[in-house]
Amino acid sequence: MANDMVNTESRCTTLSKQASCFLKQSNALTTAAYSLTRNEKRLLYIVVEILTSQKIPEIRGRYDIEIHHSHYAAIFSGSTNVARDINEASRLLNTREVIFYLPEENGDGDSEDDIALDGLSWTVKRSIRPKQGLTRLSLNAEVVDLMLETKQFTGFYMRDVARLNKVTSMRLYESLMQWHDRNKRKEQQVTFGFEWIMNRYQLPNSMRVLTDFRKRFLKVTTKEITENTDINVKYVENTVRQGRKVVLESVTFYWSKKPTAKKTNVKPEPKQRLSKPNALKIPDEESSNKSEFVLDGMRYMGSLMAGHNVPMPTATWFTKYAEAHAEIMGDYPSEAVYSFVSTNMLQ
Repeated sequence: MANDMVNTESRCTTLSKQASCFLKQSNALTTAAYSLTRNEKRLLYIVVEILTSQKIPEIRGRYDIEIHHSHYAAIFSGSTNVARDINEASRLLNTREVIFYLPEENGDGDSEDDIALDGLSWTVKRSIRPKQGLTRLSLNAEVVDLMLETKQFTGFYMRDVARLNKVTSMRLYESLMQWHDRNKRKEQQVTFGFEWIMNRYQLPNSMRVLTDFRKRFLKVTTKEITENTDINVKYVENTVRQGRKVVLESVTFYWSKKPTAKKTNVKPEPKQRLSKPNALKIPDEESSNKSEFVLDGMRYMGSLMAGHNVPMPTATWFTKYAEAHAEIMGDYPSEAVYSFVSTNMLQ
């Protein structure tokens, strides 16, 4: 049973797919308390997408999820070394815990000792497979059970969270989406207590100073969410005066959906009929963005090997592509690619 691996691939590997790739994240996970890096959070987005869209079997108290490095690179742009980023993120994730609160089981007092909670490890194992270009995360079955409780879920599109770089922006966006009514066109709002935000998002104690909280959390997150997602966000601080001190009790967030571009009835120009697919250009090996060069190169090689109408590159180009592929993806191109190259390109 342990050897029966299921091919777990994300559906969200292109921009068009990300636009329709709707993630269902359980409210239990949305409101849980944890602290992760950006890349750890990105791994979890892929995990959530795979778990909620495919039937993954439980194996001895764990769920094995394969993160393909090429898929990660296609979803989350900007990395200069995908294999390194995933390796480090999976290592950190393997040391973290996520806290789920159980208010119905709290004690009678008001101290921290009266708060009921379950603290669970995210993963029980991680497996790095450079030759296969993947990392396998073995998720704790108890955590997965809570992830799959999607009768009450938070919904959002991969394209929106993929554009966010700050974990605090990701967490706040998820919290707003938990309360978002997709049938409403007008502005919506929700109020979160200051202590709730500090606790759930695991913010540092330095942010207990109002000026720091405003500068490093409120302004930064609302700006990034507004600039990169499907909603515009603003906020109001709810403060009280205690003697000479101003204390922040809660924050009310207001958000509205951005207007979608209206379709115009412009008659499209007639398309030229082609006997073969349009020729792809050979990706520029001198590009300063190696990630883009590798992704473009992968598409180009796939088209070339499929017999499409594309120009044949030089041996020098392929050598640079293979080296960049190893640097970004953590391994050289597949044996099938090398076999094709030796048979066709380098003769």
